[in-house]
Amino acid sequence: MLSIKDPIAVVILAGFIFYEMHLKGGSLSEAIVIMLILYRILVQLVSIAAQLLTFNQCIGGVFVVIDLLIDIE
Repeated sequence: MLSIKDPIAVVILAGFIFYEMHLKGGSLSEAIVIMLILYRILVQLVSIAAQLLTFNQCIGGVFVVIDLLIDIE
């Protein structure tokens, strides 16, 4: 999942550049500033799934230990 975040962000940003420059007739400097912000946001959004998976893997062990301690008592 970590290796797919950059290609997804690039495709979305390429679509944004096309929309901003070709369809709206905007300036390149505005598009570049917005692209930098969007790129950071998109990379963070795509990496949320991997971070959630890591969290669930770590917290699962805690629940197993708690259940084991309850069963022992």
